[in-house]
Amino acid sequence: MFEAQRAHGRMAAALAAGLMLAALAGCSDGSAVTTETGASTTSLPVTTIAVPTTTTAPVTTTTAATTTTTETEVWDVVALGDSLVAGYGVRDDEAYTPEEAFPGVYAQSLGEQLGVETALHSYFPSQTWNDIRTVAEWNEVLASDEQMQADLQGAEVVIIWLGTHDLVPALLLGDCGRAWPEPLRTCLQEATETMPADFDHLLGTVESLAPEGAIVMIGNQGVAPLWVDDWGSQPFWPELKAVAFDGWWEGIETAAAAHGAIVVDSAEALNGPAGNQMPPPEFVLPDRLHMTAAGHRFLADLLLAADELGD
Repeated sequence: MFEAQRAHGRMAAALAAGLMLAALAGCSDGSAVTTETGASTTSLPVTTIAVPTTTTAPVTTTTAATTTTTETEVWDVVALGDSLVAGYGVRDDEAYTPEEAFPGVYAQSLGEQLGVETALHSYFPSQTWNDIRTVAEWNEVLASDEQMQADLQGAEVVIIWLGTHDLVPALLLGDCGRAWPEPLRTCLQEATETMPADFDHLLGTVESLAPEGAIVMIGNQGVAPLWVDDWGSQPFWPELKAVAFDGWWEGIETAAAAHGAIVVDSAEALNGPAGNQMPPPEFVLPDRLHMTAAGHRFLADLLLAADELGD
């Protein structure tokens, strides 16, 4: 059904395609972004940033923790996700700043909390606008990306933030139109039907790679403010949400329980129990798809509360 309506949908969604450029901003496949937080017994050193000359070079940020330790210990934090993991739009002068996205903020806060160095390895799709990576495609990437596998094998913490790309053709690009119940309902069913199994596969692979005792956290993301604006006031919103979101959110919970992962309920935290509330305006960029620094701080705090390391 997607293919039959693709040409018409994209013509009708020219503005949405522009927004998609933002939604898919990131770095090249397989590139790792490393943030190291070092322990210090004195004052914080000056932060240094090595900016890459190509999209495959890593970005390294070095800061210092405020907690005193007697010996250096490094914790590796691996993040797999979309343009929020890339830190798209957090700064005006750079397209993506993963060290300032919520996994980077979390990693730095974790280092300060535990008095350890933290190394952040972030993975997200390329900068090309049409790089829509579904959860199933993430499984394909993980099966072939040796660097990603190696980073997971050394991880103390793994953060997974995936799922909304599966919905982009239907809800952002307009490939299914806007008529409810059909054809939109069937399109959404087709887009999401394999997602629970795809998440189970992904978490199973992560579990097989990560060391015993590693903390794996997965967020159910939530509904982008753009989509709440577009659909939340519709009388059929509860039905649409049930088809587009509730099924794979439940799939995440089932897969997490099977593989020992922690579910971070970012959906309820951002959208409320009914899924139709808007996040605080200070969390949202003007594109209504991405988050400000304050929004990333909020997500990082959710992770810090969920990891139970501070208990």
